Amino acid sequence: MMFLHFGGISNPDYRYSWYGNDYAGAFQICVPIFLFLSGYGLMVGCMNKDDSFVTSFKKQVRRTMKLFRHYWVVIAPFVALALLLGKFTWSWESFVLTATSLRCVWCPNAWFISLYVELILMFPLFFYFLKGKSKTRILLGFILLVIFTKLLGKIEWINAEGSILARQIKMLLLDMPIFIEGMLFAKYSWMNKLMGKMPDGHSSNLFGGAICVVAAIACRAKLPLISVTELIHVPMCLLGLMFLASCVAWLFSSISFVGKYSTTLWLIHGYFIWTFFAPFIYSFRFWPLAFGVFVGMSLVTSVVMDKVNETMTNHHSYCSHVDRYFCKVRLDFKILS
Repeated sequence: MMFLHFGGISNPDYRYSWYGNDYAGAFQICVPIFLFLSGYGLMVGCMNKDDSFVTSFKKQVRRTMKLFRHYWVVIAPFVALALLLGKFTWSWESFVLTATSLRCVWCPNAWFISLYVELILMFPLFFYFLKGKSKTRILLGFILLVIFTKLLGKIEWINAEGSILARQIKMLLLDMPIFIEGMLFAKYSWMNKLMGKMPDGHSSNLFGGAICVVAAIACRAKLPLISVTELIHVPMCLLGLMFLASCVAWLFSSISFVGKYSTTLWLIHGYFIWTFFAPFIYSFRFWPLAFGVFVGMSLVTSVVMDKVNETMTNHHSYCSHVDRYFCKVRLDFKILS
């Protein structure tokens, strides 16, 4: 994601020679990877539970509210600073669109939140249709879903991005199949089964993992029908990363560390590359160094912000616990009196 945005700078003064290259643009695979993993993770969390549809939906509503709270808290200081410096222009329309993530006016990457929220609120419905059905019926239904969403996305008013409604429907139709595919991979443990097919050995895992990742990027760069071909190259990329992480200790540790702060990193990194620090970051004409500076600044800020938010949340929870304790003491005292 960060490399995609690093190479996608619109200002010609900051472009590198490889800007616009198909392979650089192929890192947009980060979006379907996140959607696949979201469906996978939600499915894993629900398979061994017997929640009703209503209970499951309430859980997803709480999940969306938690995400929005984190989003608002994290972007607030950046938005306030940008407004103060004249980088953004204040309007109630911009405020509402940014707060709801329907348009990323003040947060370059917030567009994805609205799509993600729609999919996780629909998750109980997807789960209901996948539960208790035969594998043949489910796979046939999935194929029909892919065809249906692809055809529906060709409708002229949906295919346009002029209105908010058309854009939301377009994104939903485009990305629903990869989300549900993640659910299917979890339901049938396909990723574990694929891992088991790989011969044992450090060198074979390393070679096989590298081949899978490179092939996935090449497919994303050169093959048409993105929302169809990604149903193959996204699991391929993830499988390759799992093989690589299983035999390269530092890669596993790095992914685990960055993963802890990935939500905040996703939300704020655009402010560094687009809003505030582009001249400084791109002053390093050796692009690996510039990219390292970009990642370092964004990651350090994410770690600090998450630590501060965690401390404040823990303090608030502690204060609430103390308040409840003293309320109980006062109540007990009144009863005894």
